[in-house]
Amino acid sequence: MILTHDQIVEITQRVRASAQRRMLDHLNIPYRQRPDGTPVVFEADIHAPAKERPTPPRLRLPEARGLLAGQGRQVASPRGRP
Repeated sequence: MILTHDQIVEITQRVRASAQRRMLDHLNIPYRQRPDGTPVVFEADIHAPAKERPTPPRLRLPEARGLLAGQGRQVASPRGRP
């Protein structure tokens, strides 16, 4: 069973979908996102204890930063000079 739009508005005190998602994130309530951007909240997720709620996937930032910053690679100077 999913929560209605009115129930989501009541929980979040927000009308816009983007504001609802921010508030759900702040409240640690898991949700899925529809293609139109509105959140879908399952009733079972609301009533589940926090340790049984599904956790969203985490980004692996240290590895990504290393790739973006070019760690471990030597970059050649523009004219081939050291």
